[in-house]
Amino acid sequence: TADNDGPLVEAPNLILHGDTYFLFYSTHCFSEPDYDVRWATAPSITGPYTKTNHPMVKAHKTGLISPGGATVCGSGDRILFHGFCTEAKTNRCMYVAGLTLSGRTASVA
Repeated sequence: TADNDGPLVEAPNLILHGDTYFLFYSTHCFSEPDYDVRWATAPSITGPYTKTNHPMVKAHKTGLISPGGATVCGSGDRILFHGFCTEAKTNRCMYVAGLTLSGRTASVA
């Protein structure tokens, strides 16, 4: 893990899009504000994987609290993830967002 990954990395989700493998994962702990979804890419399933170290679902831009634990579904056009539903941080809800994969870049709509 990289220094900015936090104390743990979890929730891996590996997909093949075109000729690129995308490995999505969460960093930090779900109860922390830094919990997020990141990705790495590789030309083959065995790697080597190159990490982007950029959060995909940015809490400060979306208003979501601790979004993470993502799973890409379908043909790679949607991503499901969870986050706290309220400021009280008592319950987590499931969210879905559009996903764009282009080359080695992933972004949510």
